[in-house]
Amino acid sequence: MLSSVSSVSHGVGGGRGLVRTVANKKVRKDVRVSLTRDIPKLGQKSSVVTVRAGHWRNFLKPQGLATVVTAEMDAALVAEAEAEAKVVAKTEAKEKVMAKVKSGGLQILSLGEEEK
Repeated sequence: MLSSVSSVSHGVGGGRGLVRTVANKKVRKDVRVSLTRDIPKLGQKSSVVTVRAGHWRNFLKPQGLATVVTAEMDAALVAEAEAEAKVVAKTEAKEKVMAKVKSGGLQILSLGEEEK
């Protein structure tokens, strides 16, 4: 009858084996997630954060507070952030022009439409 053995005997002499487990390292397992709602002390909605795997598995996933970021999602989030940055830049430029117009430092002679 065989029983589970922690060491294997190799070689001459029948002594303890050469194969032996010395130590098991603990590996920190982190997960990148995208938040679906604002979470205090963690981040705002749509932000990508890194959390411990246990926190994701036991708290965020069951309550629907976050989704795991895949490679496709990461690329989409980057593209979305770039598009949003462009919109913000255009809005800021328009606000600067309107501020100059209101202060009298700039006069609008034409709106780009020709009169007939």
